[in-house]
Amino acid sequence: MKEAKTKPAETETPLMKQYNAIKAKYPDALLLFRVGDFYETFNEDAVKTAGIIGIVLTKRANGAAAYMDLAGFPTMLSIPIFQSSYVTGKGLPFVISWKTLKLPKQ
Repeated sequence: MKEAKTKPAETETPLMKQYNAIKAKYPDALLLFRVGDFYETFNEDAVKTAGIIGIVLTKRANGAAAYMDLAGFPTMLSIPIFQSSYVTGKGLPFVISWKTLKLPKQ
């Protein structure tokens, strides 16, 4: 009897793979990632963003990986946040991803 081969567990979700690829290109920028009606940021960027604009820092699970820091805000608040002296006064560069992830076929 043959044993069934199983795939190793993914440690990154597709969203985090895309996030990390963009972050690698712009390591010094805060990366805000659009997820539905929110901009979210993760790990060190989440800690920085939460402190700069005064939003809640939380944690989320990333697939099979450990929990990571997360901070986010509704997209409808983005203009006031981007124009605020908290962001522009600090001279912080940021990158916004607006690409939609492709969902696997069912």
